[in-house]
Amino acid sequence: ELRKEMPEFGFWPTYTPSMSPLDFVAVAPDYDTKKLVRFVNEGLPNAYDDPDQIGIVFFGERDSADTSTNKALLKYINGEDLGGLQKPEGVIVVSDSNCLSHKSGVIQQPLSLVSRSRNIDVTCDPDEYLSYLSSTGGHALVQAYLSIRKECVDTFSKTLEARVYGSWANPRAWSRLSKAMQDADMHKEKLTDEEIIGDIGEAVG
Repeated sequence: ELRKEMPEFGFWPTYTPSMSPLDFVAVAPDYDTKKLVRFVNEGLPNAYDDPDQIGIVFFGERDSADTSTNKALLKYINGEDLGGLQKPEGVIVVSDSNCLSHKSGVIQQPLSLVSRSRNIDVTCDPDEYLSYLSSTGGHALVQAYLSIRKECVDTFSKTLEARVYGSWANPRAWSRLSKAMQDADMHKEKLTDEEIIGDIGEAVG
């Protein structure tokens, strides 16, 4: 909607763990001139190209990236010149990530990176998910069960406490199970206990 009102508003989605420092600025030899030539990432907004550019750069799974990559990212967030690449002032950086406590491959990052952003912890709201499940046509049995067992919408904290490596109940898992149950109904089949447990974990399944 925003881009309809402001066509000049840009959006650049980026998956940070796949990046390296060379994905910001890199140098390579020019064998004709016997000099090193600098290359910049044209996939990122650059004040040298358009200082008036506005928009959002999204760095997905930021804290799962290598720390050397995020040191370069820190410079970019600060609007510093990386050698031909500089974030325009009108472009903001948004990122998401799991926390270290989630045990999901996150790497300890320098506090200087954390301090450059507003950090908001996002948690699951059972009522919001039930509303979403209803609006997207979730399976009736899943909706009925969760309406009386809202504590089962997300059991991640219990999984961490139990130090269990396996499936657990969460909104993504419930949506996956809901679709599987709808598919089974359509083909007049029934999911096995193992299939259900494979989506939402043994305790809830």
